[in-house]
Amino acid sequence: DNPADIYEQIGGEPNWVQSDETPTDPDGNPMTFIAETYTGNYTDDSCAKHIYLFYSDKHKVAVLLYQTTWQKTAANIGIANSGAGHWSN
Repeated sequence: DNPADIYEQIGGEPNWVQSDETPTDPDGNPMTFIAETYTGNYTDDSCAKHIYLFYSDKHKVAVLLYQTTWQKTAANIGIANSGAGHWSN
């Protein structure tokens, strides 16, 4: 399979690589999922990220989240990381 076919989408439900981190708008409601992409399709580094974009039409706020996972199989060590950015006008 082509990773781009697996890790990129517009709409629907996000394919979380860690736990569900759906952001909420200022009223506490879940924001609308817009798109997801996988940076490993475009870069050749050891810290590829799954990036998720959400939007609140009511509040005109966008949130960009990322999650990374990788596992060092020889040492059986798993590492997870996540981050977020918020934009509004």
